[in-house]
Amino acid sequence: KVHDLLMRPVSQHALHDLVDRLDAGAPRGRSVLERQESARLPAYPGALVLIADDSPVNREVVTEALKQLEIIADVVEDGAKAVAAVGRKRYHLVYMDCSMPEMDGFEATRRIRSAEKEAGQVPVPVIALTAHIAGGNADEWRLAGMDDYMTKPFRITDLVANMEKFLPEEIRQRAADGDNAATAPVVEKPSPPAGAGEVPVIDETTLDAVAECQEGDGSELLLRVLHLFEDHAPSALLTLAELVQDGADHKKIGDAAHALKSMCRNIGAGRLGEACDRLEGQARAGQLDNPTAQLARLQSELIAALEEIRRIKNSTAGKPLAQSA
Repeated sequence: KVHDLLMRPVSQHALHDLVDRLDAGAPRGRSVLERQESARLPAYPGALVLIADDSPVNREVVTEALKQLEIIADVVEDGAKAVAAVGRKRYHLVYMDCSMPEMDGFEATRRIRSAEKEAGQVPVPVIALTAHIAGGNADEWRLAGMDDYMTKPFRITDLVANMEKFLPEEIRQRAADGDNAATAPVVEKPSPPAGAGEVPVIDETTLDAVAECQEGDGSELLLRVLHLFEDHAPSALLTLAELVQDGADHKKIGDAAHALKSMCRNIGAGRLGEACDRLEGQARAGQLDNPTAQLARLQSELIAALEEIRRIKNSTAGKPLAQSA
């Protein structure tokens, strides 16, 4: 008899929740397995989707998640290439990172809207991909002509919601009529254990969301994303440090801090992400507070994140994603 279920890689939060349920004599029972088995993701094989993001970590997660919806997306690395791609091909949906070098997602969207207006075309839905929506810039995506936004980290059910809201009716109808047309699985986001308040080095519930985007069984996507972070985060921090030490303008420093923060959000590097967010906020405001100390903090948090990633990779390699308890 099955009493409950754990998803692997097992997060501390999920384990705490399981212990609490068993201690209370209230396991979720066979029904949770039946829900996982019966609820399938819809498929949108006719959807034409473009992803514009300069971060290889972010591109990997979104691309793999869309494959679960039977969507093979086109991918570009900057805003200028996004504008060119939309000019060549009529997409059903565009995922646009807000902060990219050379041309950011806001400017790219403005140019796309201008070209559509001049050509008399129906505007393509553009979804902002952002690591943060708050403060005075909270409506910047809307002012640029974007249709909605999705914050990092996201879950695959967020993508399904986008598809149902923005894809043409004929594609959504084919998904509804298809063999795998059941509603998207209900994914319960575990609550932190009582007393938890400290920001984790790596938030394993975010890694659970990455693993959820895996097509089929296994932990290949999670390991690839962690490896990409190991490859790119140190160079992103080096770029940021060089900008600060060279006295670069505050916008460039803010953009570099945001780029590293964005990578952090998609793998749950909480403490490093918060340190990036603090530096970015000060740079955007035009005044850095003791940047040398802040860079030292960033370096320390990156080292801690990389050590934790190595531990997670060693414990995850070769394990399947799900196992019944």
